[in-house]
Amino acid sequence: MTPAAARLFRLLGLHPGPDFTAAAAASLAGLSRRAANALLVELTGAHLTGERVPGRYVLHDLLRAYAGELCEDEPEGQAARRRLLDHYLHSAVAADKVLMPYRQPVAVVAPEEGVTPEDPAEVDPLAWFTVEHQTLIAVVGCAAHAGLDRHAAQLAWSMATYLGRGSYWHDVLTTQSLALSAAVRLDDRSAQAQCRRELSHALAGLGRLEQARDQLHRALVDLSDVADPIGQAYNHLSLGWLYELQGDQRSATHHDQVALDLFRRGGDRSGQARALNAVGWDYAQVGNYRQAIGYCRQALSLHAELGDDAGAVNTWDTLGYAYHHLGEYTIAIECYEQALCLNVGHRFKEAEALAHLGDCHHALGDMAAAANSWGRAYAIMAELRAGDADAVRAKLELTRARVPAVGHGEGERGALRTAPSIRSPEK
Repeated sequence: MTPAAARLFRLLGLHPGPDFTAAAAASLAGLSRRAANALLVELTGAHLTGERVPGRYVLHDLLRAYAGELCEDEPEGQAARRRLLDHYLHSAVAADKVLMPYRQPVAVVAPEEGVTPEDPAEVDPLAWFTVEHQTLIAVVGCAAHAGLDRHAAQLAWSMATYLGRGSYWHDVLTTQSLALSAAVRLDDRSAQAQCRRELSHALAGLGRLEQARDQLHRALVDLSDVADPIGQAYNHLSLGWLYELQGDQRSATHHDQVALDLFRRGGDRSGQARALNAVGWDYAQVGNYRQAIGYCRQALSLHAELGDDAGAVNTWDTLGYAYHHLGEYTIAIECYEQALCLNVGHRFKEAEALAHLGDCHHALGDMAAAANSWGRAYAIMAELRAGDADAVRAKLELTRARVPAVGHGEGERGALRTAPSIRSPEK
């Protein structure tokens, strides 16, 4: 091997993931992508790496172990590991910003010289996260093990939107637990609160509601002596969501109103829009549907001003719910279809909107359309093991049994109860 190819082979022993791209290899070695590509061609020709799929390279387990042994004596190993972590951190932050453009930002560690992160303009961020899923989880562990606590905390933060939308709750627990330990060592109270919020969403998703609530109250303690009104606002918004899950609508409304006030005082317009939707949802839960619509229209105006399509998804869902319960099914269908159109990667919200769409079609007597929507919703819910899956399946089976007899567009209107809806944490 040429010395440059041999050096890259040794450094690849530091990569913790199952595969890697030429861009990751370039950052690892501090090279240009063109130079890294040429060296990977040389390594592949010598059968020291393989191309699993076009553009993604792998090392056989024995070769990976051998490269790792060689790299133990590599003088630049620590610097190379830092470049690799910088590569994934800055790539993930850029991709997350496309998925959730108005998310509360963090001050990301500056990259080392020689790092060439992915350009979000060149990739589909959701597809990028999907392909790099396992690698990113491994990289969080690598950062924590190497004592690079800021990297560990921020890498976990950058993955939270993607993991939450996909309901990868066990992965959230893994990454955010490492991040929380890192934030404690850094004595960063705001980061600790952020980790606890993400942990609470995962715990609630797994049905561990008391543990989820404990994390959120501990997050409030973390923020009690920190000048972070926006962090406090998001924490109250999460508490509102959780209390609703536990059937305590009064407490849910209280925390949502506190969140709205904090967002207004902090000047966070995206947060205001989310809190307006939450308060609108609270009104809908007690039957004040016209007031709910008013709050949601305010939220949509803010989302439109900001160009925040991701934030508007929940609001369209709430509007659909309100119009449905007012008996204005056609408008409700339009709202749910808009939520589906804007949804990017949030599997549970997609399933929920489809389930509600099926309810509306059923209420209008369109059994075939109802069965189609419920069938799509059930497929996603079953995959996610969501608690509402059985209820949707029961309606689907009943409706499918009726479709041959009643035909398209006919049937008994309003015979089935509408599906309950729970607003999701802000992902």
